[in-house]
Amino acid sequence: MRLAYFGGVLKGWVPPFCDTPTLIATTVGLRAVFSPANTGSELTMLNTLINDLSRSDAYPHEVDDVVVCQTHISVVFLAGNFAYKLKKPVDLGFVDYSTLDKRRHFCRREVELNQRLAPGVYLRAVPIVCDGAHRFDLEFEGDEEEVAEWAVLMRRLDDGNRLGSRLSSDRIAADLFERLGRHIAQFHDGAKGGAQVAACATFEQVQKNNLDNFDQATAHVGQTVDHEVFQRLRSLVRRRLDELEELISSRARRNIARDTHGDLRLEHIYIEDDGHLRIVDCIEFNDAFRYADPVSDIAFLAMDLDIRGYGEESRRLLDAYFDERDDDEGRRLIDFYVAYRSCVRAKVHGFKAAEPEVDARSRRRARQKARAHWNYALWRLEEPGRGPSLVM
Repeated sequence: MRLAYFGGVLKGWVPPFCDTPTLIATTVGLRAVFSPANTGSELTMLNTLINDLSRSDAYPHEVDDVVVCQTHISVVFLAGNFAYKLKKPVDLGFVDYSTLDKRRHFCRREVELNQRLAPGVYLRAVPIVCDGAHRFDLEFEGDEEEVAEWAVLMRRLDDGNRLGSRLSSDRIAADLFERLGRHIAQFHDGAKGGAQVAACATFEQVQKNNLDNFDQATAHVGQTVDHEVFQRLRSLVRRRLDELEELISSRARRNIARDTHGDLRLEHIYIEDDGHLRIVDCIEFNDAFRYADPVSDIAFLAMDLDIRGYGEESRRLLDAYFDERDDDEGRRLIDFYVAYRSCVRAKVHGFKAAEPEVDARSRRRARQKARAHWNYALWRLEEPGRGPSLVM
């Protein structure tokens, strides 16, 4: 088995749903993500699965080498022209993969939801059977009770075609961001809406989501964010909530919220050689994380571009997006939601910086990213001339 860091040693298709995570390669690291209800036998079973599926003879097609990549909730096996993603038996509250039935359900749900923006990439949920050793069986016709585990079968994509990779190598068509903005706008226009979706985009829910970021990151003050920045940003977020309450509430009442992607970041967007856009890895494990005002969804990508130094590209993306949706009032929300998305990333990087199983270099980089995201969020909301200088 060969382990590799996303965005580092790993070449070829990089599994989505990660932000350069540290691989969990030890029993201690794996145990950290399991709920107290899970037993040692489940951990042993997962380790056995990983070892068995790291062999080339576990696959029903030609495989020269198997690369194994892990996040806190999934394991991806890169094998030949395909990728196989299985879900760890974890229950973290916001994501519950604790039973085989749930993992089967969410494998199928992942395939279904990702057809919207990545057709032809997510192929189907496939069973893992055990006849001495675990292997993938793409022609399984037995009783589902005989299945040991489930995985998502995906077409393997070229890492060099990720948006971030193409930007860094200057392989971007002149009209890409206009095309991408229109593409996402059209997706939002056609996505599911209605009262159930809008219930997750009420002012009360938006307020809670924003203020929860600060409550959950209190322990990070002094580590990844200065006290003054933290307090000033929280004050500005509350002020913007007051200013935007009626607009947010009105949009929820008018059912503008949609079943969005939920995790629009550079590493989830591919521009294939034929020019087709593929946006992978939407959130499948919690509907409430996708149900949102569409501005919140596009704000994630706008933020990710801007904070990496692609401000002009971010502006072009947003102009095309709002023009396509004819949503001038939505522009009033963009700074607020961009700041919100940056706070979320700051919080996530802060958690990573505190994880003992993460190596020192990765913890240090996580602290730097967290600090940059807190400062960027403040800069987006601060009065002109008062914002912090941003150093990545």
